Amino acid sequence: MGRHFKAIILDLEEVVAQTVEQHVRAWKVAIEDFLEQGYDNDNLLEDFSEYINKNPGKETVKEFLKLKDITLPDGNPGDSPEASTIHGLANKENQVFLEMISKEGVKTFSDTIRQVTRWKNRGLKAAVISSGRNADSLIGAAGIRDLFDFVLDASEIEELGLKPKPAPDSFYYVCEKLGATPEECVLIEDSPEGIQAGCEAGFGLVVGVARNGSKRELLDIGADVSISDMEELRYREEESV
Repeated sequence: MGRHFKAIILDLEEVVAQTVEQHVRAWKVAIEDFLEQGYDNDNLLEDFSEYINKNPGKETVKEFLKLKDITLPDGNPGDSPEASTIHGLANKENQVFLEMISKEGVKTFSDTIRQVTRWKNRGLKAAVISSGRNADSLIGAAGIRDLFDFVLDASEIEELGLKPKPAPDSFYYVCEKLGATPEECVLIEDSPEGIQAGCEAGFGLVVGVARNGSKRELLDIGADVSISDMEELRYREEESV
């Protein structure tokens, strides 16, 4: 990485914070409570446990229920956690997830924290962006709020009327808040949608993080660099000096 960058923007989940395992458990609680409302299928919860591990999110749950011939209305974002809607299930999962991080805390990736700390010591700004609604709670529970100059999550993205990834809207917004152009920023993402959005936004460097997946896949999507550990960026920096 060259010295001309002003800021680093990182995806929160699975780049900074290790949240997948907690989200999976929270979704299992949410779906189990939902099934108790009248869906009697002994194998349904077991099937769900295998399915949700792939991508613990609202759209995955909606897709799973359709496969099981259970069609729920989307409902509204303000639905009760007890409502039989997709938003209701998502709000239930969110409620359980927040209880979990309150009791258990949040694990972070030590390689990311070390690298962000190095960047901050060099005078670069850093921001995190999350497709979830709990970014401030997550980084607060992890004790790393002081590392970041700006935080943006799904709640504010919705309030601002920004299109979610793979649209680049939220990235443009974060760059503006950091006082930098996309060309002056490095984006670090683990999701195909995030990498696509970063490429469209025109970031100076798009880094794909493939901790458990294929580096080649992220490069094929458009990442300039693909890594499995953030220490690889430090080595690249040292080699370029």
